[in-house]
Amino acid sequence: MTPNQPQATQGFAPGGRPEPRHRFQTARAALAPGQQAAAAAAVIDPVIALAAAVGAEVVCGFHAVRGELDPGPALGALRRAGCVTAYPRIDGESMVFCAVDDPATMRPATLGIPAPAADLPAIEASSIDLVIVPLVSFDDQGNRLGMGGGYYDRTFSGPRSPVLVGLAHDLQRSPRLRAESWDVPLDAVITPTAIWRYRFGR
Repeated sequence: MTPNQPQATQGFAPGGRPEPRHRFQTARAALAPGQQAAAAAAVIDPVIALAAAVGAEVVCGFHAVRGELDPGPALGALRRAGCVTAYPRIDGESMVFCAVDDPATMRPATLGIPAPAADLPAIEASSIDLVIVPLVSFDDQGNRLGMGGGYYDRTFSGPRSPVLVGLAHDLQRSPRLRAESWDVPLDAVITPTAIWRYRFGR
């Protein structure tokens, strides 16, 4: 696979793309609890292997909502292996990451999604080695369709960025997504059945 590599820029203008977004959200939300649990278990070893391959000591994840593939079991395994795990918190138009030892301590915040407490200090961006990124869809070139807020694109649009790894159900794959100038492409995507490598370890 030799994917194209769209270039991200500093600017961001929220994109619409409502039809594919709704279609993929509906499909993943329709998965049964047993399917969701099996998917979360299936990605544990690939996540650990990829983190080890880049020598990751600080790994950022997210709290899964609305049918997203849950990275919680994989993040728990990384903590037991000695990694620092962090979760995002929205501060206005910005997103920061805070180290969290026990995800149960997080409380509903923006959009009702659990996030680190407001008094927890943010991790320096330069110390982050790998980020597990939520997505609505991904394509064969490493493009990502998110929720449309642009938080991940703004946060990681600079010249130095950690390894960005999307986590998705297989049914979220699209042959080709429209890449906007502000979209930051993924380095890899992990699904329950495959690892898609775009800019990492080819």
